Amino acid sequence: MLQVKGKRVVVVGGGQRDGASVGNGRAMAVMFARNGADVLVVDRDLERAKATVAEIVKEGHRAHAMAADVSKSKDCERIIAEASKTLGGVDVLINNVGV
Repeated sequence: MLQVKGKRVVVVGGGQRDGASVGNGRAMAVMFARNGADVLVVDRDLERAKATVAEIVKEGHRAHAMAADVSKSKDCERIIAEASKTLGGVDVLINNVGV
């Protein structure tokens, strides 16, 4: 059993690309939320991040969305600032990016 209840989790690359399968980022974001974590879903495409958040919220869990590109240092700083603001900090950081 995953012990993340009450933890603050940031999943970078948590949006979903088009296709029939569920991507790793979305799957991890949903899994953390289902196990009681508060999740910040980050993706380069805000609409994709929002779609993941909508799935999480529909199940009755807490999540927030933001757009950022981790290849840019300013965006990395924004992620930490947003996590501090919306989650109160970061306990777990998932960097699930790469194209």
